Amino acid sequence: MSLDALTEIAPRIGERAGAPLLAPRTLEDLERCVAFARDAGQRLSPTGNGTRLALGAQGAGGDAWLHTPALVPTGESGILEYVSGDGTLTARAGASMDTLRAAVAEGGHRITPLLPAGSTLGGVLAAGRSGPDRQAFGPMRHHVLGMICMDGNGRVHRSGGRLVKNVTGFDLHRLHAGAQGRFGVVLEASLRLVPRAEAEVLLVSRVLSSTADAARAALHVRDLSGLKLTGLVVEARRVHVLLTGREAQIDADAARVHSALDVEEECAGEAATDALLGAWRGDAGLRLLTRPSRCAKVIEVVAAAGVREDALSVEPGAAIVVVPAGEAGRCAAALSAEAAPRLVELGVTFDARMPDAPAWCAQPRSGAAATWTRRLEEAFDPAGVFAPATRGAR
Repeated sequence: MSLDALTEIAPRIGERAGAPLLAPRTLEDLERCVAFARDAGQRLSPTGNGTRLALGAQGAGGDAWLHTPALVPTGESGILEYVSGDGTLTARAGASMDTLRAAVAEGGHRITPLLPAGSTLGGVLAAGRSGPDRQAFGPMRHHVLGMICMDGNGRVHRSGGRLVKNVTGFDLHRLHAGAQGRFGVVLEASLRLVPRAEAEVLLVSRVLSSTADAARAALHVRDLSGLKLTGLVVEARRVHVLLTGREAQIDADAARVHSALDVEEECAGEAATDALLGAWRGDAGLRLLTRPSRCAKVIEVVAAAGVREDALSVEPGAAIVVVPAGEAGRCAAALSAEAAPRLVELGVTFDARMPDAPAWCAQPRSGAAATWTRRLEEAFDPAGVFAPATRGAR
């Protein structure tokens, strides 16, 4: 059976990473695509808009992509239910995060993570993405109340619920958060929202002498007692502090930050969030996961290997140091030979969210984690229909 036969079920709307991009318009079309792939021995990679395809890592192993935004009917937002009184939202996986953010803002809520334009709900969930507001709200998977997914057998699974009071049973939906489509296609998800802040302000420090010093300064701010931090990011050797809350609280917190940090710029209101997002260079690249107290040391080790400090993106509170893909490639030899052994000694975990990631930073699952992953794949996708865009996928 030819792969081209899939285009009779789902229109081919382009190509991505050397494989056709197919757009099933209905749930029935998606089910037929999965059944065809299962019978023909083909592999499918679910995808949203592909805004951060590199987060999936090093090249998709699938024969075709399934474009989930096509499942949102033309002219519709993809929102299935928004209960402002309960602070919950249910939407189709192909719904735009920008649309969802605007809709809940009108009802007095905000949706996390805060990300650049173009992402879809299902793509963000499957990639396990977080934004610069992770400091306050944690990863998105903590806010998932329920989910509907289709597995490799074409079965539709429902877990959790749409409202907080209706959530029952096992949290099977959280398995799909960060799984990159390994266990099936996310069709819709229900999220717990957070209240929209009355006021917000972004404080940006002067340029410090080094990124390591900037990370130390950021942690000093984080450790101020009672501070209502929403975002804490180090970019280009400058500390960016986003504060949200009530007007009186923000004024008091901003004064404390001023006393602890040499603030050079300040903006308030919606411009504060936009400015932080503009400065944040994202979560793609070679991510070094460590402890907050070791961020400065990790930065020094990486810088000694030739990586430009101004290129590093650091979230000290979340203990993440990101080396952009270009810098990682340019300094690959030094990072491998000099930095990697020292980083391992520091207890750093490598998370390569970039194309053509170096083999030395690959940390395949082993032991109990590998066993559980294999058992879950056998339960949800025994024929191996779904191919996540990641090295090491079966």
